[in-house]
Amino acid sequence: MAPSQSGPGRCRPARRAALTVELILTLPIFLILLVAVVQFGLYHVRMQHVALASRIGAQQAAQIANLQSYSFVPSQVTSAVGAHLQSVGINTFCIRLEHNDGGSTVVLPSGGCSGCTISSLSSSPYLGTEYVRVSICVPLTELMPNVLKVFGFDLTGQYTAFTTVYRYEQ
Repeated sequence: MAPSQSGPGRCRPARRAALTVELILTLPIFLILLVAVVQFGLYHVRMQHVALASRIGAQQAAQIANLQSYSFVPSQVTSAVGAHLQSVGINTFCIRLEHNDGGSTVVLPSGGCSGCTISSLSSSPYLGTEYVRVSICVPLTELMPNVLKVFGFDLTGQYTAFTTVYRYEQ
């Protein structure tokens, strides 16, 4: 009988085949999880920029005199939000401005918000005062790569929004 060759660093052929099968079965799962973690990490980082842009827009809108005279989102708000979002690579977005300057709630769209729905506030968050509410709607494909589409998680046509409310200062 020949001596066994099962010393350190040596695998038997049956064990080697089992390791190969285990690797083949688990590697795709680990790769999917890795891609998902990276994708959702990018989403959260870029969503922070959308939140900041919403605050910038609300702050701008809160300082505009005679807001009730506008029929679209004022250019000051659009340019401030656009400058911030474009500086981080987000090029497709829409802005929705809601305010109660003049007594009644008015919603001013910026256009291009067809896929994003945002409901209006039922009452002023600041009792007895006027407010402005800026909502920014962004396609998910602008916030993170659509790499999980291969596995059935398609982001095309999906939107996310962030809203900020400020007290109207005029």
